[in-house]
Amino acid sequence: MISRTIMFRGQIRKKGERVTYDGIPLPGIWVTGGIFPQNGTGDKAIIYSQKPAVEKYVVYADTVGQYTGVSDSFGHPIYEDDIILFYIKGESSVSYGKGTVKYSDSLASFVVSVCEPEQRSEPVMLKDCICVSVIGNTHDGILNNVDEKMRQFYIECLLLASDISNLVSRYAPNNDALKAESLSHMAIRLVDASSRSEVINGLKEFCDEWKDSSCQEPYQRAHAILEQMQIVYDNFSEKE
Repeated sequence: MISRTIMFRGQIRKKGERVTYDGIPLPGIWVTGGIFPQNGTGDKAIIYSQKPAVEKYVVYADTVGQYTGVSDSFGHPIYEDDIILFYIKGESSVSYGKGTVKYSDSLASFVVSVCEPEQRSEPVMLKDCICVSVIGNTHDGILNNVDEKMRQFYIECLLLASDISNLVSRYAPNNDALKAESLSHMAIRLVDASSRSEVINGLKEFCDEWKDSSCQEPYQRAHAILEQMQIVYDNFSEKE
């Protein structure tokens, strides 16, 4: 019997709930993991992760989708409600399609509800699709250039948040300016210019505290984070 990873995703913040000072909608924030059964018909659900630590996330129930167990041609996991481009190989030809991934209870399988080049009455089995590419989802829409730029920017801020978290947990557990409830919360602070300065100032103060210490590793790590932050923000500004 073939087994697959049982995993879900959901949004703790929907696209456009927050915007930058320039009015650019911030992307939705997705989390993945296991899921607790929804209590009644509420509009929220809970997704949990166990690695590297146990965390629970309150997500919008209407954004929850299950991992299909397969990835697209670029290695991106495919979930319910993803919008994909794909090809289907027939007996004598290969046809192109675009559609939304859904789970069919009647077929007990993931299918694609095709909308282009023409809408079909019958869905296509996801397992029959080849050269699949995820281009968006029904919650965030198709990833245009601005969406993709913001998504990449958020991912880079998430990596910075991980570096800051490791630094704080080891050398500055009581530094309020550098603490956050989770990596996603720190990433949001780094994305938003109004809260970013507080983090930068906190890192600079940390550098000053350790600059003349006999142990230079904390200073070097904090200084490297600041340099990487500058690179990330410069690159983002150039793309605007």
